[in-house]
Order: sequence, then structure tokens, then C-alpha cells
Amino acid sequence: MLSELYLDDNVISNLDPLNGLTHLKRFSANFNRVEKINAFRCPNLEFISLNHNKIKYFDALTGQKNLRELYLAKNKIEIIPESLPCLKNLHRINLAGNNIGHFKEILAMNKLPNLKRLCFNDPM
Repeated sequence: MLSELYLDDNVISNLDPLNGLTHLKRFSANFNRVEKINAFRCPNLEFISLNHNKIKYFDALTGQKNLRELYLAKNKIEIIPESLPCLKNLHRINLAGNNIGHFKEILAMNKLPNLKRLCFNDPM
């Protein structure tokens, strides 16, 4: 049963085929061509790293209730989803190098009860 999947440095643009990997806990697809995250359903996912892609929105990830670490540095994100507080187990998030330009976007992170590290500068 696959629990870790690393697809860094490829030309992947679509993550839909990963839906249903029920035992996946760690997933990384840094340096790819992902623009959109549709309904992402990997119920045991604890770690996801999608740095250096072309992602604008990450609403679909807010359904990952077990997510503890989320890395989305160097994408094209402008807005933090209002549903982000649903990720109650999230401890670390990195949004460095995106297009976030309002404090209200940053203040939304205050609703994450277990958040320990929030990064808007160089990727961790």
C-alpha cells in the first residue's frame, strides 16, 4: 500500500489520477506544471508539497482533514480560501513567493488552532 509518493521535477499538470490513494500520507510534486487542484481525495494525507507550480487556488485541499504540513511556495496564489480553518490539524504552511497582497488574507490563518509555523518568505 503506497503511503509516500514523490513526483518532483516532472511536467505533471493534472493531479486527478491520484484521487482514491487512500493510504497516501506524504505527497510531493514540486517543480511541475500543476495549475489547478480539483477535488483532491486522499483521506490520510498528512504532508503535501506543491512548491514551484502554477497553482492559483487551493480550495480543494481544505477537505484534507488530516493534513499537518502544506507547502505551496512559488505559485500564483492570490487568495487564501475561506475554508482554510477546516484544516484543524495543520501545523505548518508555506506560501512564500505567491501573489498574496492583503493582511486580511494573512489574518485568516489565525483561525487555525494548531498552526505553529506560517511562512511567507523563502521556502522552508
